[in-house]
Amino acid sequence: MHPAAQQMIRKVEELSGKPVHVMEDPSLKVMAVVTPARGAAPAHFLRYRPGVAALDYVIVYQLGLAFFPSAMKRRGGFQPPRAWKHALRSMAPRRKPLRSLTLRPAG
Repeated sequence: MHPAAQQMIRKVEELSGKPVHVMEDPSLKVMAVVTPARGAAPAHFLRYRPGVAALDYVIVYQLGLAFFPSAMKRRGGFQPPRAWKHALRSMAPRRKPLRSLTLRPAG
């Protein structure tokens, strides 16, 4: 697991006093779901769909949304602390830039 994802998990555990369990869930239709511990629940659960790309990024993003809502910007989207931005970029899947696009008639 990427250090930024481990750091996010530790931060949530420190602040809440409860562990974070990360597990696969093949029944999910979405990439990931966080279930924060409420009441006497012993732990927080982050379930993810098997095969999800950039799992470390998904962990940081989902935990950020669930536990650090003040980090949300008006436009939406989790804004991680500056120290994590480089790590998050290194976890994101690489895509080749689209240099040109040629449209040809069908047929």
